[in-house]
Amino acid sequence: MVLKHSAVHDPNLLFSPLVPRFVLVREASPGDLSSLQRIARASFDPVYAFFALRGLRRSSFLLAAEDDGRLRGFLEGRLFPGAPSIGYVYFVATDPSARRRGVGRALVEEALRRWLHDHARQEVERKTEQYYRSLSKDERKEDQQWSRIAARSARRLWDK
Repeated sequence: MVLKHSAVHDPNLLFSPLVPRFVLVREASPGDLSSLQRIARASFDPVYAFFALRGLRRSSFLLAAEDDGRLRGFLEGRLFPGAPSIGYVYFVATDPSARRRGVGRALVEEALRRWLHDHARQEVERKTEQYYRSLSKDERKEDQQWSRIAARSARRLWDK
């Protein structure tokens, strides 16, 4: 899923005719490597840039923000499983020519949205498992029968 963040309508940002209308946030791809390197080197001192680029291989998520097809920033982070899971944002970098335009904010908002989505999914899975473990043997048998009936009905519907 892709988030489009409108920087123009954000009251916390200064309006400028140079502000892009939309910042597109997406998963970074291998083809973005040269742009990621350029942005890291322009955003950090050499030591931090080294660690930001080295960490790309180990990150759980690497988001890229683009405007008009040009990469403007990235966010590198990691998720650690647990109850609840923990997310760390290691680096947020924005192209110096695109600063104060909502790029970093869009990246952080998307990272939070993804973490919350993952956290909600884990909670639903946990509660579903807890429910099924609480069923008696007869209730499980009845549930399996209903599942078979539903599967047959779905196949008939899709085969039409």
